[in-house]
Amino acid sequence: MRNSANCQPFDCAQGRLPTLRLRSGQAANPSTALRAGCQLTTGIVLAGGTSRRMGRDKRRLRPWGEGGPTLLEHCVHVVGQVCAEVLVVLNDAPAWPQLPARPVADVYPDGGALGGLYSGLAAATHDYALVVACDMPLLNPALLGAMLDLPRDYEALVPRSPRPGLARNRMDVEPLHAIYHKNCLPHLEANGEHGVLWRVLQRHVARHVHVG
Repeated sequence: MRNSANCQPFDCAQGRLPTLRLRSGQAANPSTALRAGCQLTTGIVLAGGTSRRMGRDKRRLRPWGEGGPTLLEHCVHVVGQVCAEVLVVLNDAPAWPQLPARPVADVYPDGGALGGLYSGLAAATHDYALVVACDMPLLNPALLGAMLDLPRDYEALVPRSPRPGLARNRMDVEPLHAIYHKNCLPHLEANGEHGVLWRVLQRHVARHVHVG
């Protein structure tokens, strides 16, 4: 499970935007951060994976005990605190009838995170979407709210880890704890079902926020 960027494609004349630094305790008043941008943001939880590495459906794990929510229910709840609508990208919606979110079928069933992001972003009501994976038990609504509160002069806002190797990709970024604009859709679609999300970000000007 996971612990828990201005991406203006092909507009390189402006150069790479400055890196922002944000700490989880930055917001002195979390409720203020949570309100900012909420009405203009769709939340997307990616839950279409097959859990091959774990060997069981990680969405149904209950880290807080049998009386607590499933991991997917928890992520939907947290995202719902900071977003006007919540979508869940998955391919077995009938198995989750009580989930308080709009189900979205994965356009690329075997397309991994990139395909799930494309599917959710295409179905989103709002231009900006906060995207998280369904395996993040430590999602912090204050941190998410602080990210949403940043000026929206970007097309993708992606956290970068201060510790190399923690994010498990060469850019040390967490693309599934990020905010995307619908303008990213053509570039996601161009990479189809076999693309790798962090490589898509690598090819374009990106804005990163350091979290640590």
